[in-house]
Amino acid sequence: MRTRSTKFLAALLSASVVLAPILPAYAQAARAGEVSARIPDASVSRTGQILVADVGLPVEWNDLVETAARGRVRIALGDGSMLNVGSDSRLRVVQHEQQSRQTDLTLTFGKMRSRVQRLSPGQRFEIRTNTAVAGVIGTDFFIEATATMTRVVVYEGMVLVRNINPSIAGEKRVAAGSSVLIFAGQPPFDPQPTEPADVQVSLDDTAVGEEVAPPVSARQGIWKRLTKNKWLFIAAVAAIATVSITVPVVTGGTDATGCEVPEPSCP
Repeated sequence: MRTRSTKFLAALLSASVVLAPILPAYAQAARAGEVSARIPDASVSRTGQILVADVGLPVEWNDLVETAARGRVRIALGDGSMLNVGSDSRLRVVQHEQQSRQTDLTLTFGKMRSRVQRLSPGQRFEIRTNTAVAGVIGTDFFIEATATMTRVVVYEGMVLVRNINPSIAGEKRVAAGSSVLIFAGQPPFDPQPTEPADVQVSLDDTAVGEEVAPPVSARQGIWKRLTKNKWLFIAAVAAIATVSITVPVVTGGTDATGCEVPEPSCP
């Protein structure tokens, strides 16, 4: 009996020696990132537990991130990418392997802004919704998902989109300044220029406590639209000119005689 117990203990020790280097690596691989900002009413569900999405909370593979009507959360992934999850959203972090840069996310519903570090050949960053798959190389974009529709707005870089049903052919490249719709059972529509107001709304909907300005390409797009519309451009220039003329007068400029305005003793 003692001999059998000794053999069992020896086998157990041998197994622990073999598995010891593997277990820390597995624990590290299972960690995707952490919560870096939160507006109340956001949670992380993990193996039957529901955790408050406090700043610093680790986010692991297969975690379900949920936000309520007034909740938002930002997740900092291990490779430096950022996910801003808007209100009333549900995101599953299926995997994020930092070393090989293999990332799979599922946005069941809601809104999210993704700022993805640039990828190299063989690396992958994909977001799946009920109707679409969005793959990126390294970019800044917004994605909105419902049960029957997906909308993608690209701020920087390029996003490839296709229907989630592999039997539906057709893939679209969505460049910076453009957006696209993908409905259930249909290939993606042709990308269209994104209106400046829509860009700002999408940024506002996914801001997590920070001041958000449109990305550089979005601001350039707004200027291009302004200069293309002759009458809008003229009105903007006139407004700027009016302000530049009015402000010195109100703040004590000079009139045609060179006198301070409004000094009553001035002839």
